[in-house]
Amino acid sequence: MHLKHTESEANFVFFQSPQPALDVRNRFEKMGIIIAHPFAPLNDWLRISVGTEAEVTRVIAALKQIFAA
Repeated sequence: MHLKHTESEANFVFFQSPQPALDVRNRFEKMGIIIAHPFAPLNDWLRISVGTEAEVTRVIAALKQIFAA
């Protein structure tokens, strides 16, 4: 999806949103996925934590729906 992101070996992804971050947070929330609070001054970056394989699959599907359209 060509999203600018940090390298991670943890259970989260931290990426810069090409769309207004608040709008994206709201879209994820409507899909039942809660995004971590903003990390000032990186207010246009989003952090999504996952745990299970099912959660990872769900987040990937949501990312594609939001950003690949």
